[in-house]
Amino acid sequence: SMASSTGYLSSDGTSMAAPHAVSYAALVLSTGNFTEERIKFLLFANNDDVVGLPRFVTSGGRINLALGLNVPKIAPAPVGDLNVDRETSHSSARLAWTSPGDSNGQKLVGAKLYVSTREFNEENANSSKDIKILNLFPLRKGRDEVVFYTLIDLAENTSYFLAIQPFDRGGNFSPLSETIKAKTRESNSFVLRPFETKEGQADPGNWTVV
Repeated sequence: SMASSTGYLSSDGTSMAAPHAVSYAALVLSTGNFTEERIKFLLFANNDDVVGLPRFVTSGGRINLALGLNVPKIAPAPVGDLNVDRETSHSSARLAWTSPGDSNGQKLVGAKLYVSTREFNEENANSSKDIKILNLFPLRKGRDEVVFYTLIDLAENTSYFLAIQPFDRGGNFSPLSETIKAKTRESNSFVLRPFETKEGQADPGNWTVV
């Protein structure tokens, strides 16, 4: 930042971030007639991953104007392997899928997860009142990276129908994945699983009840 007496000084905080964010928005807006929500999405979706930043900024990264001015135009391919990664508990289910990446081979930035106790398809996925849609954003995953997500607060002994729809940093949504089915257990049942370390590795010497 400019300083009256010394020329320049180094600082941080929202006062320093605001001019960068506003300038980014103005330059992106100069390329088209975008809504406020569209500008906000592009600001959050087009940035660089920086180690440590996710703890301090909502977007999880550092804004990148070059990305914001050159977003993909073609929707990404659908997820082809959505599955229940492990046996469900009475109130949760861990899902896994492989990211298809965007049309330029870069990372996708998020996904919509559709959850319902009734069967659905792509035609009624966004109109049915029985479907809960979770917006997983930011969720940056490149092509062929495996994504894990745990659904919680599910009802016990209940069948759920699930589908995933990733989107890229241009806001292009892939076709909806095939719907899969997962059923939670009764609360008085349990299974033993190897305890997982912080790195997600199974520790066969220790077990946990779920």
